[in-house]
Amino acid sequence: MLNITSVASSVTLTVVGSGRDALPYLRNLAEARASVLIVASPGAGVATVLRSIVEAMPPLTHEQAYELQAAYKAAGLEWHGERPVRAPHHTISDAGLLDERGHYRRGELSLARHGALFLDDAIEFRRGRVAAAVKAADKVGAWVVGACVPCACGHAYHDQTRWPCTCTPALTAAWERRFGALVRDFAMSLHVR
Repeated sequence: MLNITSVASSVTLTVVGSGRDALPYLRNLAEARASVLIVASPGAGVATVLRSIVEAMPPLTHEQAYELQAAYKAAGLEWHGERPVRAPHHTISDAGLLDERGHYRRGELSLARHGALFLDDAIEFRRGRVAAAVKAADKVGAWVVGACVPCACGHAYHDQTRWPCTCTPALTAAWERRFGALVRDFAMSLHVR
């Protein structure tokens, strides 16, 4: 089942099922390189689905491969000839995430060029860092995908008789404020229930 709503400049899709049920929508977003925030319970398979979508993208052109090889070489890393999926931890510095000028180290965004930058636990990234990554992604042809749980305990989308949400009203209110700021950084949010 699919439900589509729009609030301000953000579009929300709700898919009832697993991460695999969201595949068709994510493939379209990947082709358009539209940034997306995926909201799902822990264990929904978001990272696995993301990797399978990137693997199914068209082969790299010679120019794209050259750019990736140069970026990885500048970072002192080995590139294995595939579209990258980079997944930095939320504690990464601005330079580590965004820096493209350094001669010895490239930022994660540059290393994700022509692939995906996966921001797991996106709600934990410092405010403004996600927005900067989404804005800069067009320059390197990266697809920015964020993921977060629906509430602080992660159980809001689970069957409440088996795994009840344990968030207090105060915790829920604080989470919703943080989530509201985060969702505006992405072109679309996809809720997998």
